[in-house]
Amino acid sequence: MIELEKPFCAISQAIRQQHPLVHHITNYVTAGFCADAALAIEASPMMADEPAEMGEIAGMSDALVCNLGTFNVRQQESFFLAAKTAHAKGTPVVLDPVGVMSSQLRLETAQQLLTSGVITILKGNSSEGRTLLGWDKGPGKGVDSLSDAHPEKIAAALAETFHCTAVVTGAVDAVSDGRRHYLGMNGTPYLSRITGAGCMTGTLMGAAAAVCQDGIMAALWAITCMNTAAEEAEKDCPGPGTFRVRLMDALSHHDGTTLAARFKGKRL
Repeated sequence: MIELEKPFCAISQAIRQQHPLVHHITNYVTAGFCADAALAIEASPMMADEPAEMGEIAGMSDALVCNLGTFNVRQQESFFLAAKTAHAKGTPVVLDPVGVMSSQLRLETAQQLLTSGVITILKGNSSEGRTLLGWDKGPGKGVDSLSDAHPEKIAAALAETFHCTAVVTGAVDAVSDGRRHYLGMNGTPYLSRITGAGCMTGTLMGAAAAVCQDGIMAALWAITCMNTAAEEAEKDCPGPGTFRVRLMDALSHHDGTTLAARFKGKRL
C-alpha cells in the first residue's frame, strides 16, 4: 500500500495556510479557468507575461507555471526571464509543453527550458513527451494526444533525461522523478470534454510544489486532487457545463486524508 495520507495532508493544509502566489505565463484560452482553480484550492493566482516585469513578478512569487498553449515570441522571452529569476530564488517551475509536436518553435523553446535545468515539474501528454525525447512526433491533433501508450516509460525517460519530476497525463497518469515511479488511475472522460483540465492541473502542481519540496508528491497530490474532484463532479451530471461548475466546487473541498483514501494507482 502507498502511504500518501501524511504528504497529502501536509500539502492541503499548507496551501490553505500559506495561500501561495502562483505566477502563470499561460494560455489565454484557459487563464480564467486556471485562476479559478487556484482560488478554489485557496492558492493565489497571478497572470503576467510582460517581459519588462518578469524579474519583479517572478521574484515575489511562490511558484511559476509556464504553459505553451497560446504560444508567441513575446511569451518566449518572458518564459526565459521568469524561469531564470525563479530558479535563482529556488522557486519551483512547472512546464506544460502544450503542442510541442505541432511546431518547431514550441519544441525548441520547451527543450531550451528543460536543458537549462530550471524546470521542477514537467507535465504533458504522451505525444508531447515522446516528441521532447526525440523518439518520434507522437500522434496528435493540434495540442491533443492521440496515444496513451506506455506513459510510465515516457515519464521515466523524461525524468532521467531532463532531471526533473515528469508527469505524463492521460487515461492513466504516470509520474516519475527517475527513481520513484507511480501510476494514477483516477479520473473521468468528462475531463476531455471541457477546455483547460490539463492547464488547471498544472496550476494545482504549481501550488503544491510551492509548499512541498518533494516534486513527485506535489505532482501526485495535484493529479489526485483534479481527478478525484472530477469523479465527484461527474455524479448525476447532465453535461459538461454543469461538470465545470461542479468541478470548481469539488476542488474547493480538497482534503489530504480523503485524497489519499480515494487514490487509485500504484508504485512501480
